[in-house]
Amino acid sequence: MFEDVLGWVAVLVVSIVLLYLDLPVLDPLLSIVFSGFILYNVIKVLRSAMAMFLQAVPESIDMQALEQQLLQLEDVDSIHHTHAWSLDGDEHVFSTHLVLKTMPVFIQLAALKSMVTGMIKAAGFSCSTVEMEYPDESCEHTCH
Repeated sequence: MFEDVLGWVAVLVVSIVLLYLDLPVLDPLLSIVFSGFILYNVIKVLRSAMAMFLQAVPESIDMQALEQQLLQLEDVDSIHHTHAWSLDGDEHVFSTHLVLKTMPVFIQLAALKSMVTGMIKAAGFSCSTVEMEYPDESCEHTCH
């Protein structure tokens, strides 16, 4: 909408200038400049949309920092099958598998799950899926 208003204001200013000065080059020059401005914004939006369609990691998310935070948890041995993407540019999704060091009791597992979910939300994700794997458990989700 801003581009429309800017375009109308530019046309108004150039038309007033053309009333008083004989500079016919201003009209095509204005068209070229304004078309370039629109094209620049279209390319910017297209890049953002393509990243979303290709399920790229959102630019505002620091995946390495989040992975390091998760690895520093006392009960976590390793992580794998970690993915992050954006649903609509504002709502981000995260999924990972955490390999645990021991087989915790339910209360410890619930506390760990709550802690992990809090870390993920603090990192900017609105939705997450975390699978907890026990030591020596084989992961059924392999990426090739």
